[in-house]
Amino acid sequence: MRVALIQSNPVTGDLAGNARNLAAAVRRAAELGAELCIAPELALCGHNAGDLLLRREFVEACRASLDGLAAGLADDKALPPLLLGAPVANPVPQGKALQNCAVLLHEGRVRVVGRKVLLPTEGVFDDPRYFEPGVSCGVLHLKGWRLAVTVGEDVWNDRTFWQDRRTYASDPVEEFMGAGGADGLINLTALPYAQGLPSLHQRLLGWLAAHYRVPVLAVNAAGGNDGLVYYGGSLAFDGEGTLTARAPLFEDAVLMANLAGRKQGDIAPDLAPEEELWRAVVTGTRDFARKCGFTRVVLGLSGGVDSALVAAVAAEAVGPQAVTGLLMPSPYSSTGSVDDSLALAKNLGIATHVLPVGGIMDSYKSVFDAEFPAGMTGLAEENIQARIRGSLLMTYANRFQALVLSTGNKSEGAVGYCTLYGDMVGGLGPVGDLYKRQVYDLCRWYNERHPDAIPAAILEKEPSAELRPGQKDSDSLPPYEALDPLLHEIIEEGRGPDELAESGCEPALAERVFTLLRSSEFKRHQAPPCLQLSPRGFGSGWRMPIAVAGSGALPRVKGE
Repeated sequence: MRVALIQSNPVTGDLAGNARNLAAAVRRAAELGAELCIAPELALCGHNAGDLLLRREFVEACRASLDGLAAGLADDKALPPLLLGAPVANPVPQGKALQNCAVLLHEGRVRVVGRKVLLPTEGVFDDPRYFEPGVSCGVLHLKGWRLAVTVGEDVWNDRTFWQDRRTYASDPVEEFMGAGGADGLINLTALPYAQGLPSLHQRLLGWLAAHYRVPVLAVNAAGGNDGLVYYGGSLAFDGEGTLTARAPLFEDAVLMANLAGRKQGDIAPDLAPEEELWRAVVTGTRDFARKCGFTRVVLGLSGGVDSALVAAVAAEAVGPQAVTGLLMPSPYSSTGSVDDSLALAKNLGIATHVLPVGGIMDSYKSVFDAEFPAGMTGLAEENIQARIRGSLLMTYANRFQALVLSTGNKSEGAVGYCTLYGDMVGGLGPVGDLYKRQVYDLCRWYNERHPDAIPAAILEKEPSAELRPGQKDSDSLPPYEALDPLLHEIIEEGRGPDELAESGCEPALAERVFTLLRSSEFKRHQAPPCLQLSPRGFGSGWRMPIAVAGSGALPRVKGE
């Protein structure tokens, strides 16, 4: 049986638009000879619909859209059935009002085929807030095939693959296959990107196909929504676990696969880790701007590596003609920072404006000094520079209807090396989940494909906020070569100072970094959303309290 995997990119809440796009994809699949189409988890309403799912009128609109899509597809008898993910009312009067379902649209009817059993809460997920779990895999009988139908997490709990390090006590696939089995396995999912996850996903599904000796088809969503980036890469395997078809990453696609495995489908090429990460950041930035209604973006160009990478991402995401860089030198800015920024902008083809902030600083100081004889000095003077720049960026955005892109990275956000209402302003942080060293690595990778687009001086200079004469990041922070691995251990691996010290880290350094991380939580709660590129990205993947026992003193690093 020929099956089309519709790798769709829904706009959250755009029920009519998503339904039109799904219908168009089904028509295209029919032209390619599809006998069944499958679309991702919650493809109709968008996977991150969030608390929209708690609104009765939204749920009713979802059902009406399902009915309308089913009726529209039935008008053309040549179109195959469509299996897709949608929220459906729980038929039982206890528990949550909704279930996360796989729904078959065929001959004008809407039939629930399966209900998601395992509801994740880790990372960016919070399924139990909205859904009541199902009890087993679904089953679809079609053209002589008996197909097990699963949604999302239900294929992710195999005992052998995880060597008993499982998240849940039960495995819906194991239980279903042991109680009668199936001729094939279908999975509808919407997996947000994390570094290394596409490869892990492929290994897991290949294992399941070989273990149960059945073909496996898995369709994944693509595109960005808020801070999440769905990576696509839909997959098909034969009953020996051999990959027979794979859709490209981060793109809309209709991937054809044959359940019998007699005909190979297209297999998109593997991507190097840097290119995979680059595409994730570009896709997330492009879709955030597009789905929020922005056609222009603006960012501050400081002459540093972070703003250089964000500028390069923006130029590819929305086109260089839609990107503006504001250069906002203070009396402490080096000539090189301005010159390097102008050279970068010229190479990328983006517009720039130079807005010196020295005069505005003097105005602030005169007002403040008149009331407070001690004057605006030290940290207050440093941070007023950043806040003036933030205000100028937001003023430009208001005047020209542009999206402000924040340029902060994960290292800075972790230790509070950022200024509230200053360099933290913005609607999106494209590189907020990349450590400083990853920013450098991605810049170098970009330059390999666009020679010298990011001037060498930007990559070679020592990092500095240039808020006082001769300032360097290393004045306030450990070197990034030491800081980034420590932050990874604390954030991604959940290790504390004692564990780090036991593994060889200097105890004072471990305690210092850990304290900086904890005491900067109040800033992260006010930061713009950042693209989630790791399992523990700040934002929806990080849920820490602000006031917590043992947090120690609140060090003032680059100011509040």
